[in-house]
Amino acid sequence: MKRLILGLAILAIACHEPVHEKQVAAAPHYAPLDLFPPLGPARTVEKGIVVREVTLGRGRIWIYLPATLKAKTIPCVFIAPAGVPPIVGSSFGPDLDRQRHPEHLPYVRAGFAVVAYDVDGELAHPDDVSYEQVLEAATAFKNAEAGMVNARHAIDYVVKMVPAVDAKRLYCAGHSSAGRLSLLLAESDPRIAACIAYAPVTDVERRVKAIVPDAGRYLEANLPGFRDFLRASSPILQVQQLRCPVFLFHSEADGRIDIAESDAFFAALSKTNPRVKYVRATRGDHYESMIEEGVPEAIAWLRGLV
Repeated sequence: MKRLILGLAILAIACHEPVHEKQVAAAPHYAPLDLFPPLGPARTVEKGIVVREVTLGRGRIWIYLPATLKAKTIPCVFIAPAGVPPIVGSSFGPDLDRQRHPEHLPYVRAGFAVVAYDVDGELAHPDDVSYEQVLEAATAFKNAEAGMVNARHAIDYVVKMVPAVDAKRLYCAGHSSAGRLSLLLAESDPRIAACIAYAPVTDVERRVKAIVPDAGRYLEANLPGFRDFLRASSPILQVQQLRCPVFLFHSEADGRIDIAESDAFFAALSKTNPRVKYVRATRGDHYESMIEEGVPEAIAWLRGLV
């Protein structure tokens, strides 16, 4: 419900606020993480799974591991939060482990590590938001390169501080808006060995025009470089850079994001990347199809990678 209110709030304010020309500081570029705080204490999530929380800059990461490791090193899946328009970031917040069907835990049950990471640019009060707050959040999201800075810092940290993780088997996964981030990460960071995207947003410009057109126009007028940022963070426009194995999943019954978007992305990706598995599910809505069919198939696919 919080995420639905967020989208409606952005639409509402976009219809009533004036446009003011503002100069925004230039976005910083990614630099490798240089501060590595100690791991937080282990907390049991469920039988056989522990999590450690770490604060990196303004955001947090949660490192999930099997309580008992059966191998010297294990693969790791990086996951960002989903459920927001493609102009702002998000965080997992206190409900990460309280979801009815958490998307990250099946990987850990299967013997993988999972790192959930916050993305800069979350709206502090999504149920009562002003235009200035949208601009502030969108600026932070843009400065974080659509969450790529957060993701790369999470990778930097885990590779250095979590010896249980195999640095040669780093994977990324994401659903919906986070599916976009998963694709972007695989397109931009060569440390990612495989990518999973469930019902992803692949054409960001089209998505902005469809769900937040007025907010998009406001940001174009008030956030220098915003249009270029949308293009640079649209996976369909960087598809030739996606060279690792890819698992793409979408349900024909998805009522949130049209499966035609994944069809088009698969068609484009297949021209330059032969290592793509595309599963077109026939049942299940936007989230349920991922939980019930997508994640189990993706885990089996990851296990089959050489």
